[in-house]
Amino acid sequence: MAVVDKQPLAFPQADMDSPWKHALSIYLEDFMALCFPEISKQIDWMAGHQSLDKEFLRICKNAKVGLRHGDKLIKVRLKSGDSMFILCHLEIQASFEAVFPERMLVYRYRIEDVYHLPVLSIAILLDNNLNWRPRHYKRECFGTSLEVHYHVVKLLDYEARKEELERMNNPFSMVILAQLTILESAKDPKSRLYAKTNMIRALYDKNWQKEDVLNLYHLIDWLIILPEELVLHYNEAIKLIEEERKVRYITSMERGGIQKGLQQGRQEGQARTFIKLLEYRFGEVSKNHQQVIQHADEEKINFWMRRALTVDVLAEVFQEL
Repeated sequence: MAVVDKQPLAFPQADMDSPWKHALSIYLEDFMALCFPEISKQIDWMAGHQSLDKEFLRICKNAKVGLRHGDKLIKVRLKSGDSMFILCHLEIQASFEAVFPERMLVYRYRIEDVYHLPVLSIAILLDNNLNWRPRHYKRECFGTSLEVHYHVVKLLDYEARKEELERMNNPFSMVILAQLTILESAKDPKSRLYAKTNMIRALYDKNWQKEDVLNLYHLIDWLIILPEELVLHYNEAIKLIEEERKVRYITSMERGGIQKGLQQGRQEGQARTFIKLLEYRFGEVSKNHQQVIQHADEEKINFWMRRALTVDVLAEVFQEL
């Protein structure tokens, strides 16, 4: 799998939130069993769970704690206790943000105000700063206070457990391993290519149902983004792995479709984020501007985004239009 480079390879811009939200939607029970085993044992997973993400978006609207929407809000049933139901609030944070602890407090009191149910708050920190571990936030005024404490999953802590994760029969271990691969290979495209290929090899060696293999293949591909110059090498390596194991979970056409869909999804996610940034800074964004943004490529949106952070009025962002 030798690769000769004429110039440094660049990683495309990654969207961490979307694949993690998707992973938690599919594998919530597995996530809880891996990261919070004692809490997981008290949840009645056989009763199913209810996603309240759309309702959560409405609750969080206009919260002045950073340009973000709430990530996941899920209603689960307990096996016993005073309250039969609780709400799991999960926030995914890819990098340091000073207002993040305050956002955890604001979202929690908004959730409790609407639903009047106990809330389990969990922050999932994907960043590469080992020392950043916000666990609480407190507002005080003349002896009165409002405070929140929440659980933290720091992905870097799982670096020391990589061998254990690789042996696990828990599908969510693959999601954590994929995120660790991103952190470890942040400046080394070839290392990322090698690691991603090995992850797919390990995935195929797990004796899991085809549905899980396909779900995790998609998530790994979504999370671990390769420079365009290395995608062909990756596809060739996966083809060889499938031939060695005499399995074919995904055809070449399907693989190409997945990669095209992921690229389109990244662009759509970037466009939505940019529109929210404009709304946060300048107020309502016209339908005409929204359509222009949605049809623009990543390079153009990145250019506009940089300008949006420096100009004073919306019209100046799109001066060349």
